[in-house]
Amino acid sequence: MTATFDSESELQQAFLQFRDEIDAYHDRRDRLIKTSRDITSLSKKVIFHLHRFSMEHAWPTYDENGQLTQTPANGRLLVSANAKLHEIYDVIRTCAMKEELASETHKPSASMLRYERCIGMSLEELVEAASFLHFLEHNSLIHHEDIQQHLRTPDGHLIMYVSPMRYLLGLCDLNGELMRLAINAAACPDPMHVIERVLSMQRAIYDGTLKSFGREGKMWLLSMSILTHATDTLQPWSH
Repeated sequence: MTATFDSESELQQAFLQFRDEIDAYHDRRDRLIKTSRDITSLSKKVIFHLHRFSMEHAWPTYDENGQLTQTPANGRLLVSANAKLHEIYDVIRTCAMKEELASETHKPSASMLRYERCIGMSLEELVEAASFLHFLEHNSLIHHEDIQQHLRTPDGHLIMYVSPMRYLLGLCDLNGELMRLAINAAACPDPMHVIERVLSMQRAIYDGTLKSFGREGKMWLLSMSILTHATDTLQPWSH
C-alpha cells in the first residue's frame, strides 16, 4: 500500500507541475500578445505621423555635399518620429527582459523562438514604421541589421530577435504606405519627382522579395503596374 501511495503521490505531483508549466506558458503568451498590440498601435501612430510629411517643396533634394536636406517643418516631424520610434524600441526591450526572451549569445534564445509567433506580427509593424521613416530621411531602404541593432545589448547579445522573414513581411507592408505617399504626392508641385522615388523603392523591394519568395508576388505586380502607369501619365505641375 505504501508503494502504491507513493506512486500515486508522485504522479499527482507530476501533473501539478505540468499544470503550473502550462498556466505559466499561457500567462506569458497573454502578456506578450497584449504587448504586441501595444507595439502595433504605437507603430501605426508613427506611420500616421509620417504621412504629415510635407511635399510643398521638392523632395528629395540634396545639398552640395550630396546629403539629403529637409525643410524645417519636415525636419521637426522626422525628429519627433525618431523619438516615437525609440520609445517603441524601449517597450520591446523592457518586454523582452521581463519575459526572459533576451539571449546571452548572438543567437535567439529558446524562449524567444518558442514565443516568437506571439509578438512577431508587431515586429512587422515596427519594420514598416522604421523603414518608412528611413525612406523619408535617406531616400533608401533600411537594412535588417539597422533594425536589429536597436534590439541588442552593447556587447551584441540579442534582446529581441527580428527574424529575416518578419523583416521581409514588414517591407511588404511598407508597399501600402508608399502607395499612399505617391497618391498624396499628386497634390504637390512636382508629383513626378516623388513618384519616381517611390517607384524606384518599390522596384528595389520587389527585386528583394522576388529573390526570397520566387515569382508569386501578384499584388506587387499590381502595385508596380499602377505606379508605372502613374509615371507614364502624370505631368509635373507648373510652378
